[in-house]
Amino acid sequence: MTMERTASPSPNRFARLLSRLAGWPEGLRLRLVALGFGLYTPYFRTNRCRILALGPNKVTVGIALKRRVRNHVGGIHAVAATLAAEYASGLLVGQHVPDSAIVVVKTIHVELRKPNRGAIQATATLTPEEARAICTEPKGSLKVPITIDDAQGQTPITGYMEMAWLPKKRPQ
Repeated sequence: MTMERTASPSPNRFARLLSRLAGWPEGLRLRLVALGFGLYTPYFRTNRCRILALGPNKVTVGIALKRRVRNHVGGIHAVAATLAAEYASGLLVGQHVPDSAIVVVKTIHVELRKPNRGAIQATATLTPEEARAICTEPKGSLKVPITIDDAQGQTPITGYMEMAWLPKKRPQ
């Protein structure tokens, strides 16, 4: 996967770090980003989420089917799957927000269509226009569409994460 950084006219620190790591082997680059992200958000490590793909317009986070994330019917618990989608959308929006802003989840909307089977992959996507809008606005919110696919290639969960970015320092 190529790491083009054309969507953000003024890249933030996270986007600049990703640009510097673009020449590294993908597996090593993704593990390094996951390590740093896990230090920043410890719950990412608790569920053993893995970053599977990381681009400026699409991020995929996966969770393997392990005992700690299983529900009573043997699949990955819906909340654990939703958590992977939240991290995917947070990593995606986090690449584009100004350095002076923080990213928070405003709304989570998921539709559970059927039980999932095996490992899951949560994917969040943005259009280039949405990415540009994020980096030009000091404050705002955006509904990021998410899909969660299981090991059988089906999409048991869909929805969106409404991500908001706010100034780190509030005006007095």
